[in-house]
Amino acid sequence: MSDVRPQVLDGIKEFQKPGSDVDLESLDQDKSLIDLGVLDSLAFVNLVLALEGRLNSSVSLGDIDPFIHTSINGLTEFFS
Repeated sequence: MSDVRPQVLDGIKEFQKPGSDVDLESLDQDKSLIDLGVLDSLAFVNLVLALEGRLNSSVSLGDIDPFIHTSINGLTEFFS
């Protein structure tokens, strides 16, 4: 699904912590957005739920691996 990555990036921008105006393209795409301080854990869950609706997917939060799917590439892969 080619439209997944832009949706992921838009969602991150929507849910990122106030004041963490970072250039998402310049970040390590494989590093956890939580570890980088872009999202907190609640924002991450809200992001996943929003992406589920936007991408017309059905996901279980239990299927998310926090070591893989909390990065930009991990989320893109998860929803592809």
